[in-house]
Amino acid sequence: MFQKEKECDSMHGTIERKLVTDVYTERDFVVLMESARICPPYHVKSMKHGDFKKQLDNVAIKSIQPGKKAGDPTVYDLQGPKYNIIGTIQYKISFADSTEWQPLPQCIQLTPVGKWVSLFSSRLQIKKRKFDDLQSMKYIIPSDYHHFFDALPHL
Repeated sequence: MFQKEKECDSMHGTIERKLVTDVYTERDFVVLMESARICPPYHVKSMKHGDFKKQLDNVAIKSIQPGKKAGDPTVYDLQGPKYNIIGTIQYKISFADSTEWQPLPQCIQLTPVGKWVSLFSSRLQIKKRKFDDLQSMKYIIPSDYHHFFDALPHL
């Protein structure tokens, strides 16, 4: 079986080649990813705890396969499924900005459509042991970043 290179593999390589300095915070990762490629630059969306949603009702998705006959795209060809709050699913075969989101066939929808609510009400807390480990490493981290590590929510 041969391995097909996906666009995310190329992105990963581009970002790794740009990594010439230490990364200490989430913001450092965003800056690194945005500056990894000049033309066209990568678009990075920072996710916060409120961006993650769940449905209150039981919902079952029969399949996310975009096609049914030979030659149609398969689940393995999907580059990015997009689950919409209104209960539909769209997909892309390529990450390129020029490609449009395509709806999955009508027979494959979320049913019933439930109410979406935030999955997390606040930032997740890390265990005390992990917090203490991070605190013990501050001597190798520039002091400009110490506040970030002191402010991490922990148990």
